[in-house]
Parts: sequence; C-alpha cells; structure tokens
Amino acid sequence: MDKTVNDSSLTSPTRGGQSPRGGRSGLRGRGRGTPSPGRGFRPYTDLQVYEKSMVRQGGELQWSKWENGAKAALRPAYGAQVEAITRVLHEEEHPIAEPELNARNLNTQEKIEFHKLGMKKYDDWKKQAEIRRDIRMTLLDKCTQQVRKALLAAHPIEDIENLECRVTEFMTWLHKAAQDPTMSTYMRKSRAMSDYVMAKQFLSETDEAWAERVERLGNTIEETGGVRPTAEEVANKLIMSSDASRHSDAIDRHEEQLNMVRTAGISDPVWRTLTQPVTSVEEALLKLKSVKQRKPPTHLVEAQEVAPKKPDKRAKELKKRGKQEKSAKNRGDRPSVAAEPKQDKCALCNGPHSIQKCKHLGDCQRMVRANNKQENLFAMFAADAVPTTDDEEDTESLFSTLQVHTELQIHDDLAFAACTTPTKVIALLDTGASISITDSALGHEILEMPEVRVKSVHGMRTLHYGIQHQVWGPMYLDRQANIRILSAGRICGSPEFNCNFNHNGTVDIFHRASGLQYSTFWRNNVLCADITAGAHYNTASMYALEDKYSDIRGLTLSQLNQARKARAVHRGMAFRDSNALSILVNKGYMTDIPIDPKLFRITNALLGSPHEITKAKTKKTKSPSFKIYGTLENGQLALELDIMTWFAHAFIISVAYPTSYTMAVYLGRHGTGENYKDRDTLARAYKRISSFIQSFNWKIKIVVFDGERAMGTDEFLMTVSDTGARPIPLPKGRKAHRVERKQGYVKAIARVLKTMFPTSLPWSLVPHLVQAAIWQTNTNICRGNPEDIPPLLAFERQPSFPFDRVYSPAFADMVLTHREDAVPDKASDYTSEAIALYPANTQEEGFYFYIPMTKDVVKRATFTKCELYSESVIRALLQQFHAEMQQAAKLQRPSYDLEPLSTLSLDKAIAKRTATVASTQEMSLTVPHTDGYAESFAFNDDVLATCAAAADYEIMAASTASYTLRNGLMRYGLKAKKAILGELQGILDRSVWDPRHDHELTRTQQRRPLHEKWVITEKKTPEGIFEKIKARMVVLGNLQTDDQLTSLTRSPTPSLHTIFAQAAIAAATGRHVFTFDVGQAFLNAQLRTQGCEDVILQLSKRTAEILLEIDPSYKEYLRKDGTMRVKLNKALYGLREAPRIWFDTIKAFFIIHRFKQSTLDECLFYKRYKDGRSIDVLIHVDDGKGTTDTPERAHHLLEALKQQFKVLKVTQGNKHNYLSMVFNYNREKRTVEITMPTYAKKITESYETPERGNPLTPHNPTLFKIQESTKLNSEDQESFHSTVMRIMYYAMRVRPDILCTVNFLSSRTRLGTATQEDEKKLITLVQYIKATSEDGITLGGDASSKLRIYAYADAAYGVHMDGKSHTGLVITFGRGPIYVKSCKQKCVTKSSCEAEIIALSDIVATVAWMNDLLVELLGSTLPPVLMEDNKAAIQLVTNGATTADRSRHVHIRNNFVFQFLDSGTMEIRHCPTDKMLADLLTKPLNTNTFLILREFLLGNKTAEQG
Repeated sequence: MDKTVNDSSLTSPTRGGQSPRGGRSGLRGRGRGTPSPGRGFRPYTDLQVYEKSMVRQGGELQWSKWENGAKAALRPAYGAQVEAITRVLHEEEHPIAEPELNARNLNTQEKIEFHKLGMKKYDDWKKQAEIRRDIRMTLLDKCTQQVRKALLAAHPIEDIENLECRVTEFMTWLHKAAQDPTMSTYMRKSRAMSDYVMAKQFLSETDEAWAERVERLGNTIEETGGVRPTAEEVANKLIMSSDASRHSDAIDRHEEQLNMVRTAGISDPVWRTLTQPVTSVEEALLKLKSVKQRKPPTHLVEAQEVAPKKPDKRAKELKKRGKQEKSAKNRGDRPSVAAEPKQDKCALCNGPHSIQKCKHLGDCQRMVRANNKQENLFAMFAADAVPTTDDEEDTESLFSTLQVHTELQIHDDLAFAACTTPTKVIALLDTGASISITDSALGHEILEMPEVRVKSVHGMRTLHYGIQHQVWGPMYLDRQANIRILSAGRICGSPEFNCNFNHNGTVDIFHRASGLQYSTFWRNNVLCADITAGAHYNTASMYALEDKYSDIRGLTLSQLNQARKARAVHRGMAFRDSNALSILVNKGYMTDIPIDPKLFRITNALLGSPHEITKAKTKKTKSPSFKIYGTLENGQLALELDIMTWFAHAFIISVAYPTSYTMAVYLGRHGTGENYKDRDTLARAYKRISSFIQSFNWKIKIVVFDGERAMGTDEFLMTVSDTGARPIPLPKGRKAHRVERKQGYVKAIARVLKTMFPTSLPWSLVPHLVQAAIWQTNTNICRGNPEDIPPLLAFERQPSFPFDRVYSPAFADMVLTHREDAVPDKASDYTSEAIALYPANTQEEGFYFYIPMTKDVVKRATFTKCELYSESVIRALLQQFHAEMQQAAKLQRPSYDLEPLSTLSLDKAIAKRTATVASTQEMSLTVPHTDGYAESFAFNDDVLATCAAAADYEIMAASTASYTLRNGLMRYGLKAKKAILGELQGILDRSVWDPRHDHELTRTQQRRPLHEKWVITEKKTPEGIFEKIKARMVVLGNLQTDDQLTSLTRSPTPSLHTIFAQAAIAAATGRHVFTFDVGQAFLNAQLRTQGCEDVILQLSKRTAEILLEIDPSYKEYLRKDGTMRVKLNKALYGLREAPRIWFDTIKAFFIIHRFKQSTLDECLFYKRYKDGRSIDVLIHVDDGKGTTDTPERAHHLLEALKQQFKVLKVTQGNKHNYLSMVFNYNREKRTVEITMPTYAKKITESYETPERGNPLTPHNPTLFKIQESTKLNSEDQESFHSTVMRIMYYAMRVRPDILCTVNFLSSRTRLGTATQEDEKKLITLVQYIKATSEDGITLGGDASSKLRIYAYADAAYGVHMDGKSHTGLVITFGRGPIYVKSCKQKCVTKSSCEAEIIALSDIVATVAWMNDLLVELLGSTLPPVLMEDNKAAIQLVTNGATTADRSRHVHIRNNFVFQFLDSGTMEIRHCPTDKMLADLLTKPLNTNTFLILREFLLGNKTAEQG
C-alpha cells in the first residue's frame, strides 16, 4: 500500500493542477472546488503513457494499483465512502426513495411522524450519496481531455451526477474510456478535410480572395495533423472549384486537359504544351484570367401580364412542336439524295398531299392577306405566331406555323365566350384547324369517334367523342372549349359547300343540301361565322332543343343516383385514374370507401369523363437512382430538394427515397421584397423538413440538390451536415430527377383542383392549393414503391388510411364549420361559412378551412357540408380575387415561372358552382370592382359534375396558436422535440404512470381508456416577448365519466379582494414579496384510487415512439398498433379532478410546514412565529404569491418547495407579474401600483374606434338614458358583447373609474338590446381606455402608512329610467380601493335616505369580512369606519329601531347596520359629498368633479378620512 501511495506517477504534486506536459487537465468548474487532498492526487494526468502500459502489460494489475492509490489520496477528504471505488457499499445496494407527500398519507399524527422519520432516513442517505457523487466528479476532473470526452460521449453527465449511480460502475466506465482511441484532433482533422473538399468560390468573391481561402484551408489540415495538399493539388482545386458562372470555359478546358491520355511518341515539351499543367497558385490564377470570363448572371424579369416578351425561335419551336418534331425538321434540312420526302396530310383539306400542293391554298392565302391586322388573325395561335409577308411565293414559311400534326394547338380566348348569345350561335372559322370542335352536343346524339389530341393553354386533352352535324359534318365534343371551331380547309375543300370570297377578307358559305347560307365577319381580329341557322338538330325527338344535359337523357333514377354518388367520391380524389383507385381499394391501402370502385368506370360510361380530369405528362419509366442510394440502410432516407416557383409563390419541395413521400414548405412571395431564398429562410425550411421526418423515426442520410445558387452556400451545407446528413450538390447541368418530375405532377394535380374552385382562385390561396395537391400526391399509388404502396403509408409505416380521413370534404367544398368548444344548443353562434382546403395531420384535428369573410385559415373537426355556395361566400371570394390580381400583376416574376396569372381566372365552361346539387338552378351576381365597373356571372349548377363533395401547410397565427404533436414538430423542429422530451422526462421522474399489458386490465378499462393530446405553444412574457417553446401532455378529460372520477372536481381560487389586501399590507408595512410558479404541478398530485377504478390512459403511437427514446424498457408494453396503455398514479393536465388533487397536495405541504389555512379564504396560508414575524402565501393553482418580514425563513420555504416539487420558478424584488397583473412596489413611498397595460392594449386593438377623440371622462351626461335608435346587427352585437365583457374584467381589477359606465353597458348586452346609441357610448369608453391604458390603482396605508378600513357608501337616487337608484361602494385601507362595486339597486325607494341605507347595508357585510381578514394577518386592527354623506341616513342607523312610517319598510336593513355600530365593531362618520369616493361609481359626473375624485379613487392621492 505504501508503495502504491508513494508512486510518483500518482502523488507527485504539480503546481496549479497542471500536467507534466504543461497543459491543464480536467474540466473547469465543479472539480476545482474539491478539498485540498485532491490537489496532490493526479490519476490519469498523463493518460497516453498509462493507456499503452496497461494494454501491453495486461492492464488489470496496473488498474488495481491506480484504484488503491486513488482511495488513499481521497480518504482524508471523503472518509469511509472512498471504499465505494473498489466495492459496492450497502447504501448503494439499497437506495432509499424520497417519501411521497400527499394528503392521504398525512391525515393522522402517526402518519405525519412516520413521514418525518422517512424523510430523516432519506436525508442521511442523500448526504452519503452526495459524497460519492463528489468522488466521481473528482476522478472525472483529474482525467485528461481525451478520456473525459470519450467517457461523456458514452455516458451523459446526468448519469454520473445521479445519486443512485454506483462508484464501481463509474470506474468501469472510466476504464473503458481509457481504452477508447477517439481523439479530438481526429475530429478536427476530419472537419478540416471536409471543409477543403466542399469549398467553392462564392459568386461575389474575387479570384485572389478565393486563392487565399484555399491556402488557409490547406494550412488548417496541416495544423490538425493531416497531410497538406500539394501545390499542384491546390492549384487544380483553385480552378475546378471556381465560380462556374464566370469561369465555365476555363473549367471545361482544364478538365479536358486533365483527362487527356498521353500516347507513345509525345515528347515532354509537347505534352506540357497540350495539357498546360499548373503547379502553383500563381499559375492557376494566370490560367483563370487567360480565358475570357463571363459576366455574372443577372436576374431576368418577365412581366407577362403587362408586356409579354416574345420568346426566341428555338425555344418557341421546342415548346410548340416538341423535341421529336424539331429533330425531324433538322433531319429534313440536311441535304440527302437517297431520302425521299415524307408524305404528310394536308392541314387544309386533310388530303394525302403537302400543303403546298393543295388546290385550296390560294383561297386561304387570299383570306389571310385580306385582313389589315394579321398579327392576331387566328385564335389558334399566339399573337406572334402568324408571320406577315407579302410574297405570294413564300407559302411554306406562311403555313408552316399553321400546319398541325399529331397535336392540335388551340389557344382558347375568353373573349369568344361573349360572341355566343342566347339568340345567336357563333363559331370561329380557322384555317389552321384540321377538325371542327363544339362545346356542346347541340341536341345531337353523342358518338364515339377516332381519338385525336388537342393542346391549349389548359393543357393537353384527348377527344374521342363527337357528333355528326347535318350541316358541318363530324364535330368533336370538347366541353373545356368555350368556343366552337370550324375547319376552314375542310369547308372550302368539300363539294357540299360553295365559298365566295369578298374584298374585305370575309367569305360567304352556301350549303348545297340544305340551301342554308352563312356569312362571316371580323371580330377582335378573328374571322367568325354566324351558324345559328341549322345549328340544332331539327327533328321532333327529345333532342329538338339544345340541352346541355342531353348526355344523361334516358338514365333511370337508380342509375343516376349511383352515378352522382360515384362522381362525388371521384371529385374528392381529384378525379384520378380509375385504375389507381382500384389498386388502392383492392390492395387494402384505402378503407371505408363509400362506393364500389367499379362504379367509376360505369359512371364515365353513363355521364362521360369528368370535365376536370387531366393526365400529367410523366414518363412511365422509373426515375434513375443515384448509386449512393444503394448504401442506405433500414430506417434511412435520401432527400432530393428543389425550389419551385409557381404564380410568384416560392416553395422548397422535398422527395424522400425510397418512400417517395413529398413535402412542400412555403418560403414566401417573389417580388415583394421578402428574402424567401436567403440562407436563414432556407435553413429554417430544411430544419422543418428534417425535424418532421425525424419525428417518424427516419434518419436522413443523404441530401441531393441541383446547382441552385441559394442552396450552394456554405451556411446551407453546414445546416444539412449538422443534422447528420451528407449534402451532395449536383454539378451544373444535372438535375435531381425525382423532385423535378414530382413538381410537374404536383402542378398537374393542382390545376385539376383549381377547376373545382367555385370562383376564380384568389392569388393568396395558391400555397393552400399546392398543399392540397401534395396530399393528393402522397395518398395516390406510387409505381416507384413496392406493391404500388402510397407514399403516405410507406412513410408513416401504416397499413391503410380511411377514405374520410383525406377525401371528405373535397377541396373547395362549401361547409359550415363549428367550434369544438361550442355548446350544442348554441352551436349556431359559433358557426362560420368556409371553403374546405386539405386534411389536418391527424383525423382528430379534422380539416383546414378558409373563411372568406375574415380571410382566416382555421382547423376544425366539426363541420357540415352544404348543398349550395352562399351568395356572401361567392361575393367575398370574387372581391378578394380582383383585389389580389391587381397586386400580383405588378410583381416581378422570375423568367422560369411561366404560368400566366390569367389561368387563375374562372374557366366558365367547366366551373362548378355547387358542392352537391339536388336540382339545377341559375343565379346571377353582380360583383363591384375596385375600379368602378362591374362584372356579371351566371351560376349554372351542372348535374353531371356537381354532385356530392369529397376532397400540409398551414398559415396560422403564430402569436396565439397552439399546435398538436405533429404540427408542433413541423413548426418548431428540434426545439419542440426537446420540450416534448422534457415533459415526458418529468413524467417519468415523478412516476406518474405505470405501464400495463392488456391482460392486466379489466374489460371496462380495455373498452374505455382515456386518450392524450399534446399542446405545443410559444410561452411569452406578459410584455409579449418570446420566452421558450412549451409542450404539455393533456388528457382528454371531457371523455371521462363520473365513475372514473377519483376525487372532487371543485378547486378553489383566491378572492381578488384577498390579493389586493395582501398587496396593500405588504406595501404599507414594507414586507418582502416573492412569487413562484410550480412547473408540471399536476404531476406531483397523487390520485386517490381507494374505492375507485384505476384510470387507464392510452398513449398514441407517436407518443410511444418518443417515450421509447427515453426509456427503451417500455418496448415490451407496446401493442400491435404501436400504442401503449398506462395506469395513472398521479394527476395529468386535463383530468377533471386534477386541479382539486393538486390543491390538496399543496395544502398538505403547507400544513406539514406548520402553516395555517385561512378560514376566510381557502387559498391563503399564513404562519406566525414566536418573535412576531410571519409569512403569508396565496395559491392560485400552480402560481403563488407570498409576503414576509423574515426573508431567511422565506428562503427556506422556497427551498423546501423546490425540493418537494422539483421545478420552481421564483421571482423576488419589487416588480411581479401575477394573474396578468403587474405589481410594482415602492418601498420609499410604502405603496404598490397595480396595472394591466397589455390587457388594455388588447381591448383597444380588438375594437376599432375613430382616430379622433380623446375624452376626459369615460361617459357623457346621458349615460343612463335609453334612447330609441337602430338596433345593431348580429355581428356588431357580438362584438359589442365581447368588448363590454373584456372591459368589465379589466375594470373590476385595476380601473374602478370606468366601473359605472361598463356596469350600465353590461345591461345592454342581451341579444337584440344594444342600439347605435349604446355603440357610441362604448366607443367613448374605449377611447378613454386607450388614452389612459397605463393607469392603474395604487394601494397602501393612510398618510402615515397606517392600516385601517374606510368604507365609502353612496347612492344616486332615481337616476335610472325605471326609477331605481344606483349604488356605489368603495373599501380602502387608506390609499386605493381594495373593494369596489357599482350596481343598480333591485328595489325602488321613496327617498334618497332609503337609497343610502340600502347602500350602507350592502357594504357592512363585506367590511366585517375584510376586518376579520386583517385581524387574521396582522393580529389586531382598529375598528372600521363607515363614510356616509347623507346625515339623515346616519341618524337613522345610529338610533337603531324606529316606528316612523317613513322608514318602516327599511327596518331590517337599518337594524342590520345598527348592530355593528352599537357594539363598537364599526364607526360611522359624515363625509362631504365633494370628498365621497363612491359618488364617482353612482352616476356620470361633470369633468372637473370626475377628475378630482378619480385621483383619490385610484390611489394617486390619499383621501381625508373625516
């Protein structure tokens, strides 16, 4: 032992706690406070030497010597407890738990003594455990930095500081850490290498600065012990990682030179000339500058709505004809003798010859050249599509743009909708059309025709149905077209017509068979024909009249009902392909679908294909995968990111591999000055995506994105790396295929959803439209996933989802939403008309809805679908659309955002006006525009496609919103996760529950478990400053039945008068004040289970997954569906009895500490010591406020509270926030000022008033007069009621000067009572509050700071319209009101004396209670003084009983006051009227009197007491 102790490697002292190498060893802080013996003890001072010796020589013998040396060195400081280093002590084997504190265990004296004995044993064990903890921390402090880092990486510091941690277990951890080769220099070296490899030149960085940065990165690698890159490697890095926008030519040339292969025969000088190698930074810079640099890219702005820019020919050709036609044209341009020209069909007459050889070419040329304005002649093409030429021989260039191949180019012009009137049928005569198209059946039978494809601004469409017109022949049926199109080539080339061309370019058409003649005319630079004659089929059949519902004629009622129901379900799923629906149902991915999927195909056969249905142009092959995706393991994901801009709204789109789950995070609006692509915005967006994915136990391994400049910054790369993912920016020209294709698919679905909107889509709703499309995408089948599983199910690892969860109601359906907390019989008061948007994250949360009246997006689980859209909703949407379109048209949109804003306008041909229609209607609205004109809309309820309705990213008010578990994780990310983990850890530390298997529960418990819900909010200070993210698990106690209750449910709260009395006493006597807040208070309350059934709580799957991260031992209690059930031992927030149980718990705590509970207020506890000092505490749920004249004892009380309830936030000083009131104590003046400025601001901001007006009083002289005036409407009545109630709450606390006014207005809040005159009185009151929002009350003693009760009672005789008087009461301790009351008397009196006696009798009872409270807190007090200004009333109450007729009816009230005066309990004094404080509470006073009395009433001045 002596040799071990004297070993120089263990005990040789060093100065300043330094190792022989000169560097400091050990953590700063905790270990440096150890006793002096620790200074000479240096275990592991130079651990690098001991690591090698222990490992090479066996280690165990050396380790045992080290342990014995540590014991000998620490024994003088820690005594016998050092034996725990080599063996487990008895105290460690049998830890003692802290006895629980609850009312059940402290109801007898024996139990209290038993509890004290248990606490003594626990304190003794805790002292020894703290010694062992100091031993562990001392040993940890003497380790080298490398060993300590390895130890803390495997075991958190909380585990080492845990009192129940054994020292031998810690020594095992330390021994293992000593053999860990992990070094901090290795981490820094890896980081340096990563920074060097990922470095790129910034766009604004000069070449010289870029070279210096590369040199610094190389130096950092060398400093961390790595191999410094050679000069040649640095030079190549300098060129290859330079800014590609400026040096792309130099990079390409250098890359070619690096990849050149040297063949035999090439000499060294020639080879150097060819490759031009760089061996230094100077050579690299010279090579960069030798190649011509490009200018930095500038932002291209395209104002499509003002002056559309003409695209270049190449881009236009690619867009119109496609890559296949372009390549064919290029092949045709090449001179080839062997190749024979391809025979195309003529675009004019559809004959087997070219357009140049058509016999009708000359006639068409004359029609073209006859018009003077050729630039916009044909509606088939864009304004610049038709070339202008006067050369008759240049026919090929003229008609090459008019020729149509496999895709017919159609540009629908909404102006032609006005061409067709109820009396005329107008058609467009188009020389570029090879087929004729109609938008309705025109009374003809619909036939199946050869399939053709047409293309317009609404997208690609396939037509396969049409009619055989008796005049115009075959015409294809296209219900999306809002005009009729006639093929001029077919008409001029048909022998059935004679065509005569006029000098003005028009043509007269004569149909030989029918003898009908048609004339043409120019309208809006377009050639039109009036085809009213013979437009309809002229037979006596049921098709004799034009009927837009002709395609459902002949269906039975049963067939029609089935078809309507199927179409309604189909609408909820955005009219997706019926094959995809069949797969969803047949494979069990979607459950509870209300119809058979086979009905979709039958419906299409009966009613035709839906008007809204489109097919996205996506390839059927799978997207290619990156090779690195093959390294992904189970539970890992790869993300592909890209920024999408649509209608000037920017989103970051992410697609996960291998689940194909898509997310869209809204970034902001383009061109509005918002930095939607700066590094902070992108970092926050990525963190939201990352935290949401991690909440489902997925780990992001790889993040791929293209060369987007905003995502190529070092800050964004670092943000991705910090989440544990590997960022992979793609080189220039390469794209992330999945996310690129997914954007196109999402936009295609969004276009379908847009057609379902009842009006033109307001521009601000585009982000919600994208979120709805994302939901449709994630719930559809995915060919890239195994078994075509939808991305939502693959991502959430769920087997299926119910139909109503996602698709009902449909996007854009009209619904009536109800607030969840609305009383059933008053639900209509909380109902709003809204438009359905998309589902919320959980089925319990319901759906997101848009309320057009308030422009709010709300989340509701209770709603009712409507049959028709209301006129108010349509009008509000149209007004919003026109207002926002004018704003959006002024924005500078990026060049790649090609979607015209005009496509947000309503397509009248396919607009659906109702959600579910029982019968067709027509309704017309005229909506005023902001610029003075009006537009008329006709609402046609189409039976075919407007049958029953079916349909993540929310924009919520962050300042007041609370979020569920899923939404909170999406919004706050890791901060929310940390708050959730903290809440669960507190629950586990307090043993709130015990897990249970299903077989351990009764049938009733299995059938009726309670459920939980998470509430995540931003906690802010009373001044509105953000403090932290707060997560709270609550039980859905509203589902709790009476037989599940374990206690009473009533929980007391302190009286407002008690709070003011405590504050006034503390201010007048100079007592110290403290407030405290018990964190997770309810978790400390023990449930009473005796005689009651256990409370069983079912944890959701998501909660169970997070719980397993904290304690994996819960895994055995998981149920098949991933949920978990626990038995509650203690209360949780949300339980009906939780507040009462918590109050009993905190009450038991104070009783154990010798406090007494007040007999006058259950929430007041006080303790008076033998030396005359005292402590009093008020409890309001988990908030407490105390005063004391012995701060040392108060400190011990707070320490006991903290030790008992773990989490305690204490505030001391002169300023306190308690129950939304601000208490500001002034020790010099012995006063306390109480204000509520934040609440006053809330009142004034929530109720709009005219800017002008600064009244000196809150009322006018006619306050009590009820004048005949117009009643307020329901909306204004509701606002009137809510504002008056808010002011009532405010006045009762800190503003007695407005109490008289608000008391009268409260009598006008009944439904149908308030008038415009009452509204004017309220406006005056709100303006007065706005001008005096910083005012409050000041409490204290009298002029000499002495405390005595002064009670002012007054009555205004007969001031009300019904002859009743008004009472005003004030109780003060000398300064400021402790109690105030202003009310209308309930009976009519015959004199002012009687009214005064009624007021006196009302205040006497309160004065008696207040006096007893003062005696309880102070021990003794002077008799209270009643202040009265009516001498007759004073004489009556002083003399007592009387038989006079004039006062006989107030005999009882008179004697009630007399008994207190006669016994000497109270005194009464006369108070002049001009000093009567209560006079201000009885009637409206003139301005001077009001201002004088107001100063005394609020406590700004001390009143004179007689």
